[in-house]
Amino acid sequence: MANRKEYYEKNYKIFKERQIKFYIDDKNGKMREIANQDEFFTSLREATDYAYEIVGKKWFYTKRKLFGIAFGIDKEAKTKYISVPEKEKKNILKNIDKYPEKNIENRCVLVEVLKGNY
Repeated sequence: MANRKEYYEKNYKIFKERQIKFYIDDKNGKMREIANQDEFFTSLREATDYAYEIVGKKWFYTKRKLFGIAFGIDKEAKTKYISVPEKEKKNILKNIDKYPEKNIENRCVLVEVLKGNY
C-alpha cells in the first residue's frame, strides 16, 4: 500500500508542476479542483468511469477517443475530470497513439500516458 501511495504522491506533484489539473464532484454535485493525493486517485477513477460511460454507448471507438474523453481533450468530454493545458495536448495525443492497448486497464495507465512513458 505504501508503494502505491508514494507512486501517486510523486506523480501528483509532477502533474501539478506541469499544470495538469484534476477535478472531482463535491458533495453538492459541483466540480472542484482536487486538494490532496487521495482526491487525485478518486479523480483518475472518475475520469476512467466517465470515458467508458461515453464510449460504452458506441459500438465502435478508438483509443484516442477513449483517452481523449478521460483527459478532457476530446470534444465529447462535457465533464472534465482532468484538465490538460493547451501546450501539453499535442504530446499527450502522441502518447495515446504510442500506448499499445485500446482500453484503460487501471488508473496507472492514465498516469503513465500523461507522463509520456509509452
